[in-house]
Amino acid sequence: MMYDKGYAPKTIKEHLVLMSSISGRAVKDRIIAVNPLADVERPKNVRKKPNPFTSAEINTILTEITRRTPQMALFFAIGFFAGARTGEIQVLMVSDIKLSEKKISITKTFSDNELKMSTKTNKDRNVDILGQLEPYIEFHQQFIKPESEFLFTNRNGTPIRSKNTVLDYWKPVIDDFAIRYRQPYQTRHTFAVHMLKAREDPNWIKDMLGHETLAMLFNTYGNCYLPDDDRRAGSRFKLDVVLPNGYQEE
Repeated sequence: MMYDKGYAPKTIKEHLVLMSSISGRAVKDRIIAVNPLADVERPKNVRKKPNPFTSAEINTILTEITRRTPQMALFFAIGFFAGARTGEIQVLMVSDIKLSEKKISITKTFSDNELKMSTKTNKDRNVDILGQLEPYIEFHQQFIKPESEFLFTNRNGTPIRSKNTVLDYWKPVIDDFAIRYRQPYQTRHTFAVHMLKAREDPNWIKDMLGHETLAMLFNTYGNCYLPDDDRRAGSRFKLDVVLPNGYQEE
């Protein structure tokens, strides 16, 4: 079956699942004899290569979002400085932030338009609150409504449920500053790449991201590079060599 190239495989799969469910119900109600979508092959999800932001881009994004929509600054800071998935951040509760312990409990996610009481890997994790993230948490306290259990809410006080709501805060900043567009999910990838670049313990990075194995970490991020963020690349390599005759080192 041919698919419209304008849609991502995940989007096509979601629509096929929905339509197949409707057709299946029609079969049960004897409206149609067979489900025409039962044997339609679902497209395979294509894993996109991580596309991290540079330090300068991170600074621009967080500075401008803090200025424009300060109630959402922490949302994206958690992505950049804790590596949480966007769906996990959407459903964080006030009680999940344990500032005295410098930990964030990640036990839920928002996926397929519903709150799921487990993470993508079905494994809870406690991530460290880094020094860069702590000021954003303290700053966010003023936006927490007394009656709300959730950290991030819409104007009517309900938890953020729509991906489009997140994009409403994100996309204008990216566009206005001519930053190459990437989805908010890339904040997670950005965290991973910058931590590897900083030579942090790979096991710690793995645990922060919720990966099962180091192989998963390196398979995903091993080939990522931030050329415009590291002009000293190669400068750490030192080797004593005999210079060619007649060559004077400047």
